Amino acid sequence: MKKGQVWIETVLYTLIGLAIMGVILSIVKPTLDQKRDQLILNQVTEILDAIEGQISDVIYRGEGNTRTVEVTLKKGKIVINTANDSIDFYMDSKHLFSELDREVNIGKIVVLTTEKAKKNYAVHMSLRYPHYDVTYDGEDREKTLQQSSTPYKIAMTNQGKQGGERTKIDFIAS
Repeated sequence: MKKGQVWIETVLYTLIGLAIMGVILSIVKPTLDQKRDQLILNQVTEILDAIEGQISDVIYRGEGNTRTVEVTLKKGKIVINTANDSIDFYMDSKHLFSELDREVNIGKIVVLTTEKAKKNYAVHMSLRYPHYDVTYDGEDREKTLQQSSTPYKIAMTNQGKQGGERTKIDFIAS
C-alpha cells in the first residue's frame, strides 16, 4: 500500500512542477522574444551603417574601387533592390522598433514599422541611392539574402559613370 502512495505522490509532484515551469515559461517567453528581436534589429542597423560606410568609401575612392562587408543574418532578409536603387531589410518582429506607420531616419537608414497583429510588427529598413545606379552582378536584377548561420560576403564595386550621369555601384554576394 505504501509503495503505491509513494508513486502517486512522485507523479503528482512532477506534474505540479511541470505546470509551474509551463506557467513561468509562458510569462517570460514573450519578453525574451521581444528582447531578441530588439537586439537583432540593432545589429542590422549596425550592418546597414557598415554597408553605407563602404559604399561612401567606394564612391569617394573612384572608379574600379571595391569594398567588402561580412553580414550574418539571424532573422529577416536583405534585398539588393536594383529597381529602386536601394538596399532593403525586412523582418517580422515582436519589438516595436520605431514609430508606427511613419518613416523615421536613423542616419541614412530609413525605417518603417507597421503593425501586423497585436504586438507583432513588420520592420522595413532601407538605404536609398537615387543618385546611383545599383546593380547586382552587372545586371538589373534583384538579389535576396535570407537568414543564414554562415556569413555572407557582400562586395561593392564602383563601375563609374556608364550610359548617363549616375555612377553605377555593382554588388555581388557570396
